[in-house]
Amino acid sequence: MKNDEIRWAVVDREDLLDVLLGEHDPQGLSRRMLPELDLRGAKLAVGYRGAQGPRSYAPPSLIVIPNDTATETLSWLRTFADEAFPLSQYGRVVLASEWRQFPTRSDALDLGQQRPDRWASIAVGEVLSQLEGDTNLQNLALSRFAGCFTTPIARASLLWGHDDATRTCTDRLRLLESDRRFARRSVGVDDLLPVWAIVGARINEPLSPSDAVNHILNAAGDYLITLDKKNASLVSSFLLKDISRLSSDSIEERVGAFNRLASEILQRNQPTRGTAPSTIDGLFLAAAAFLVGRGTSHVFLLQRTQRFAPAAAAWFGAMAALAGPRAWDKAWLTAAKGAERLLWPEFDWLEVPRADICWGEFEWIARTFEGLEVFLGLPKMLPRTLTIEIVPGASCQFRLLGQPNESGPRQAQEPTSREQALRGSLEQFLLLAQRVEGVIERTFQVSSGPDQQPLDLDVDTSTRRSQVKKKPKRKVGGGQSSSGGAM
Repeated sequence: MKNDEIRWAVVDREDLLDVLLGEHDPQGLSRRMLPELDLRGAKLAVGYRGAQGPRSYAPPSLIVIPNDTATETLSWLRTFADEAFPLSQYGRVVLASEWRQFPTRSDALDLGQQRPDRWASIAVGEVLSQLEGDTNLQNLALSRFAGCFTTPIARASLLWGHDDATRTCTDRLRLLESDRRFARRSVGVDDLLPVWAIVGARINEPLSPSDAVNHILNAAGDYLITLDKKNASLVSSFLLKDISRLSSDSIEERVGAFNRLASEILQRNQPTRGTAPSTIDGLFLAAAAFLVGRGTSHVFLLQRTQRFAPAAAAWFGAMAALAGPRAWDKAWLTAAKGAERLLWPEFDWLEVPRADICWGEFEWIARTFEGLEVFLGLPKMLPRTLTIEIVPGASCQFRLLGQPNESGPRQAQEPTSREQALRGSLEQFLLLAQRVEGVIERTFQVSSGPDQQPLDLDVDTSTRRSQVKKKPKRKVGGGQSSSGGAM
């Protein structure tokens, strides 16, 4: 939607709830641009769809809050008009600075260099990196992609098409990642930065699996060498030794080469167990698994290396992205196409947002409150997750921890007086049972005697069974037995 298609009105925050409920129509709807509106003091701007006709119920769909009064406005709403908090339940909420930063999507945006299918392949790889244990792509829930770091980055890149948008999105994701109220993730934003850079490669045609691996090894190797000089020798060793073993025509030899590489990496990491996983190890394992299947068919090999190389599947997704759909097996293709549906750059400023809260609201809540209670009390699509619009049109889902100390070891609680009394009674009962057991055992040994034969539990069972008097059967529909007695 073009900016000039939105009708604007300026309202006082005291009147905002009535406006959002459609009970008050602000006067002076205008097509003027937002910067021309006077938003000083307790004023906000609300946007209406320009083409809508006169209706009895026509609330606004867009709310713009000035940055310099955002803290005061949100505090006032939560205190004196909590029915209107969070504002995101009524429409899209943006700060005035965001409106200036993301004015409109360029119609000339070249999706040839921003292919959604490549972003989708990386999203599949990240999902596998974040999950623990065996994962079957055939049964992968598409809702998993809503919680990927890749999803908002891809949306920001596809929607706005400039580095400023993705940089802002990356910085905000880092802040969210460091918030202890959200569950920790196996792969962080900084681990994914070199993987995301692969999408920007100016490669129009799909590469062969081997060329895709070589391209990413060379590009990622240059990046990683700048971080640690010893990576140069590791990359050279892998290219000279392991690539040749993984190029065999025998699938058994390629799998054997992968297993040897995984064992070498595991042994190399044994002395440094407990430290952060090496990025370059994940890169090598991803390349090996991709060459074993000459595509995505053997991604399951990486599940055994998840503990010491969690980012391997993300690199694997980047290789699959450059190789293209022809290198994808059915399971990978199905998952990638599901992720791609979330990424296509369809955006309308006045559309209903998919997020629970906007960035401005989260930033204020995180700065003002401690603990989980404020997040747990917000209206959300899912009870244990919070979806935040990182930048306009790009959202990410975060899982809330159940208790403030859930991310760390739980502290043992002191037992109550009643629990202590119950524990004492149980201990006395167990002690008495042990004494009785010893007395019975000694009595049995004395009565048996040294020449006593062991009891034969299988003898005379029929005789004993016949001596037991059978209970009379209950008559159907009656309350008396066949002998007239009450049951």
